[in-house]
Amino acid sequence: MEITSLTDHVKTTTGTAITTEWGLSLHLKRNNVSMLFDMASSGHFMDNAAALAIDIYSVDLAVLSHGHYDHGGGLRNFFAANSKAVAYMGKGADAKVPSNSRPIQGQDKRR
Repeated sequence: MEITSLTDHVKTTTGTAITTEWGLSLHLKRNNVSMLFDMASSGHFMDNAAALAIDIYSVDLAVLSHGHYDHGGGLRNFFAANSKAVAYMGKGADAKVPSNSRPIQGQDKRR
């Protein structure tokens, strides 16, 4: 399994196009299945993915661990770019998803 940090609040690379912000976004890949775990505070994780040659447009699964802004703030940006990904949310996360995020009707796999 490959795990790549797309956004974290700690800058560990210098002299690169990678940006940081408060929040978390991870890209995971195993057996040709691409998964996004959390979408940080904004859409910056998508710029970082592009800089790291990760194709956000072909992500198969999107997981929101919980509804805090620093984990789901980039939902709108992600689903504007990728409408095919199946979305999973932790129970109760939908009550806290940022108001500027797109509803995930039709893709909703809450457990």
